[in-house]
Amino acid sequence: MSRLLRLSTLLAGSLAAVAAFAADAPDADGRAARVTAEQAARADLLRRPTAATTQDESIASQYSGLPQANPLRVYPPSCLADPLADEPSGIVFDKQVTLYQVRVNQNPSTENVSIRIWRVACSSDTTFNSATLMRVQRLGGNEGRRDAYPLFPAIQVAQNNSVNNVGFDSPKSFVRVATEPNTIIADTLVDSPVINSTTYVLENYPYSGAGYFDFNLPFSIRFDNLINGGGITRFFVTDVSLYNPTQQTYPDAFRSLPITGYQTAAYFDPAHGGEGMYVDIFEVPASGSTPRRMVLQWAWFTFDDLGLPYWINGNVDFQPGAREVTSPAIWVEGGRFAGGAGFDAQTRPWGSVTFEFPSCGTFVFRYASNPGLPTGVPAGSGEREWIRLADVNGLTCE
Repeated sequence: MSRLLRLSTLLAGSLAAVAAFAADAPDADGRAARVTAEQAARADLLRRPTAATTQDESIASQYSGLPQANPLRVYPPSCLADPLADEPSGIVFDKQVTLYQVRVNQNPSTENVSIRIWRVACSSDTTFNSATLMRVQRLGGNEGRRDAYPLFPAIQVAQNNSVNNVGFDSPKSFVRVATEPNTIIADTLVDSPVINSTTYVLENYPYSGAGYFDFNLPFSIRFDNLINGGGITRFFVTDVSLYNPTQQTYPDAFRSLPITGYQTAAYFDPAHGGEGMYVDIFEVPASGSTPRRMVLQWAWFTFDDLGLPYWINGNVDFQPGAREVTSPAIWVEGGRFAGGAGFDAQTRPWGSVTFEFPSCGTFVFRYASNPGLPTGVPAGSGEREWIRLADVNGLTCE
């Protein structure tokens, strides 16, 4: 509740600033009244109690302070990171839009911008999934101008289908537009200055009475500069089609995932109980002249030829963005139960293991032992695909 109160206070301050600007700016067509009405409608939505999800789960956690995934998310948390991409990919939906423009020490005017909408391929174990980005691109020599800049439009979404029947001109059509991914309440206020070209991600509002959009499905989006009369005020993109990737349009949808901490988990084969692998992926920050490092560390809990428990492990540095990593593997001899080994335990090279993650819920590993291992040390080569046992403390990959 305190979070909502803080948000309402910040929003009230923003509304006051907008009203003060509108009172000073020439606006014979009554734009100030339309801006105030639009802001008030969104402010009313934000004051409502937190909404339940489609599974009737509350966003509020009974375990205060623990990390948790946004239950109203429209894309896997592992799909996007800050900053969002500047350049579109895949199929791009492009519209030139006229926005209201503030001119320092001059009468207000208008500015044409390009609004681009595209999707980013995300992991999915069951169906194709994506995140939807939108970029407001200033044209010509306007990029970064502070003496004349456009204001962010009022944006609404319509999605008419059997899953979600939402038309324009109701609180259910309001869409949350955030500059950072993986947030819950972050939003961009109507009439915010757009000094630099900016990329946003389309999200859902976590409030009662808000719509719930699946941006993988077809939808229409409307941009309103809130200018009264005297020309076009509303601009539509009505053909954002179904996300249906092919190798040509979205090749990343068919590739293994970049390896990140989101894949940290225990993996196993349900058909062969008692065996599994724990994979830990973490970052070592840069320090002095030592650059940032990504590390994959793992332990394979398996059996030897006699059926006795045996473990093989390793770790390796890799470059951020890698989709496949090969790690040297070791085994240990001379140990004793419960730390009774003293300094006698010695690590020995075993071979190598290569890791790849086709999706958030599966991983493939290829293994090959060195020739000439001592008798009793399990050996061989092959490839296995195992499944994820569980997410880590609510930090879900999918």
